[in-house]
Amino acid sequence: MNVYTPNSQRGLVRLDYRLRWDRAFLSYLKSLDKRKPVVFCGDLNVAHDEIDLAHPESNHKNADSPTTSGEASPGSSRTDS
Repeated sequence: MNVYTPNSQRGLVRLDYRLRWDRAFLSYLKSLDKRKPVVFCGDLNVAHDEIDLAHPESNHKNADSPTTSGEASPGSSRTDS
């Protein structure tokens, strides 16, 4: 499955929407996985670790960085599930 994950936008104004989307998407993947193995890829709009960023120092200063704790955590839980 290929997916484009919505981002939280500047200032994280859509963070609540993003978190709801993450939960719904994970639920959907788990329901598919009950029937057959699932592989998903695409633009997840999150950096799992600092090494995934070209300039992690400047991203930490940015309020809408893909490594903010609210947005990075769902990416971690998906890859670890």
